[in-house]
Amino acid sequence: MALSLSRSYLSSLAGRYHNLRSRHERVIERGEKVVAQVGKTLEIGGSAFAFGVLQGKTGGVEVLGVPLDLGLGVLGHLAAFTLVSGRNAHHFHNIADGALACFAATQGRGFGIQWKSTGKLFGHGGAVRGGLESGHGMSVEDSELANLARSL
Repeated sequence: MALSLSRSYLSSLAGRYHNLRSRHERVIERGEKVVAQVGKTLEIGGSAFAFGVLQGKTGGVEVLGVPLDLGLGVLGHLAAFTLVSGRNAHHFHNIADGALACFAATQGRGFGIQWKSTGKLFGHGGAVRGGLESGHGMSVEDSELANLARSL
């Protein structure tokens, strides 16, 4: 039994092979992007978690008056830009981003606690009380209003 292969049949087989190969390459490329994003998320989230644990354990470490997470976040980015080259610099950026995220979340939580307890978001000037600002950019506390009423 002779095997008869025409040029058009071989050409169609070659076309199918190239299509399958292109699909396979696209799937691999998408998979690499997903793995890279998951790795980035884990590095950032993991370092933010680690710095949060350190803050919780120590009450917050400062070096020369600078919070450790802020300092290491900035230094991590500087190191990635200057000292680490090539394929591994993004790991330093991710860990530094996690440290900065921890610092930002801690500061944000502090502002929220202050706002809840005092009714002021930003200290004395430009404060916000209950979402409303007074005409002078400062909020008036209930105790201040009571003292003013008593004095009249």
